[in-house]
Amino acid sequence: MIIEPLVFSPDLQVPAALTSDDDSTAFEDTEGQRVVARACREGDWCWLWLDGTGSYRFPAVATTGTLRAEVVPDPGASRARAHDDYYRSLAPVALQVYGYEALHGTAVMGEGGALVLLAPSRSGKTTLACELVERGHRLVADDAVVLEVPADPRAVPVLRPLPFVPRLRDDSAARYGLPVRDKTVVTAEVGLGDPVPLAGFVMLDRRADVAAPRLARLGPSTALKALLSRCYFHYSSTDDDRQRKLVAAYLRVAAGAPVYELSYPDGYDRLAETADLLQAECLGREPLSRGQLAQRAALGV
Repeated sequence: MIIEPLVFSPDLQVPAALTSDDDSTAFEDTEGQRVVARACREGDWCWLWLDGTGSYRFPAVATTGTLRAEVVPDPGASRARAHDDYYRSLAPVALQVYGYEALHGTAVMGEGGALVLLAPSRSGKTTLACELVERGHRLVADDAVVLEVPADPRAVPVLRPLPFVPRLRDDSAARYGLPVRDKTVVTAEVGLGDPVPLAGFVMLDRRADVAAPRLARLGPSTALKALLSRCYFHYSSTDDDRQRKLVAAYLRVAAGAPVYELSYPDGYDRLAETADLLQAECLGREPLSRGQLAQRAALGV
C-alpha cells in the first residue's frame, strides 16, 4: 500500500452528515467529556473530522493499492498538525477500511519481534516504550499500529510500520532528550514498512496504588476483548460483513501472539523496574546494564 502526500483543499464542501449525531459515528476523549472525532461516509468518500485539525476525506475503495486523502483544515489549524494527524490518525483508519487492522498503541522491537503496548492517550505508553529504547530496543510504531492479517489462515499476522515520530509530553521529552510533541514530516509518497513479526501485546494499567509491576497473560476471551477495545474503525466499517472480518482477524492475532495485562506504579521512580520486567518476560533478552549500553553505543550496535 502506497500512501500519497496529504492534499490541502480548503474550498472542499464538508458533508452535513459529518456534524450529525444521527448520520456519523462520534468518538469521545478518554474521559468521555467531549467529542474529539467524527466519521461518516458520503457516496464514494469516507470522511473523518479530527478536533482542532480538520475534515479529511479518502476514497471508500482503494484504487491501485494507494491511499489518497484531502483535508479541509479547521480555522486556525496548523499544516504541521494536519500532516502529523494524517499519518497518526487518518492513515490507520483508512487502512482499516481497506482491509488492514489497526490499533491505538506503541510498539518496540525485541528479539522475538514487535511488542505492542496498548493504552488510551496520555497513559504513558510512549514513555514506557522510550524506557525500553534506552535498553537497546527499537521503536517501530507510535500511536498507530497497523496489522496485516492475511485471509489465508496459514499465513502469520504481522505489523506494517507507518511513518511516525514519538509524541512525548514535556517531562518525558526532557528525560529522553527528544523534542516535545514532535510532528511527522513526510513530503513524498511512502509505502508501508516491511513486515515485522509480532512478539505480543501488553495492555497497560498504570495506577498510583500499585506497589510493584505485575504481568499476567490473558485468556483467549479476555485477550480478544482487550484487543478490540483498542482497535481503530471507521463509520463505514460498522457494517456486518466488515465487523465479522474484524473479529475474525483479531481472533487470529490473539491466537498467534500472547496478550498480557501489565499493572505498574505511576511515576518515573519505578519505570526502570517495569521496563526490566517487560524486557525479561516479553522481549527475549535480559536487561542491559548502563555499562553494556555504553559499550553498544561505542561499537555502533
